[in-house]
Amino acid sequence: GKTVHTKVLKFAPIRNPSRKISEILALDDRLDKKVFELKRIRYWDNDPMTLEKILICGEYVKNKTLTDFEQSLFKILNENIEIGYAHQEIEAIMVTDEISKYLNIKGQQPIFKVKTITYTPDAIPIFFDTSFYRADKYSFKSTLTRLR
Repeated sequence: GKTVHTKVLKFAPIRNPSRKISEILALDDRLDKKVFELKRIRYWDNDPMTLEKILICGEYVKNKTLTDFEQSLFKILNENIEIGYAHQEIEAIMVTDEISKYLNIKGQQPIFKVKTITYTPDAIPIFFDTSFYRADKYSFKSTLTRLR
């Protein structure tokens, strides 16, 4: 009975991506070296659950506007590129004053900081995402396998 919605705070090109971002998104290997920053809050009913800061290669979001990103990011990206897999790093941190305002968190509380690089099936980076999840609303589960 809950509803999910997204509030887009920012969608704009980055003028000079850092060397780190250039490496993560393999910009030196691309014809289109544009990178866009997408910042949004994901809600469950009226509760802010996640703050997303996403850096997307420009070739995958041509002609998109801020309001386009009120829907599923994967749905938008699948219009132009096949999504293959992602590498994710999860850590627990204490909430900062900036993030607490976006996620409506009172006082010093732990949150999850999740860094994700999403790739095409042939290992070309699509986007780099740093998201902050409320630890009081989320849990993460993983299946670890060992292939022989």
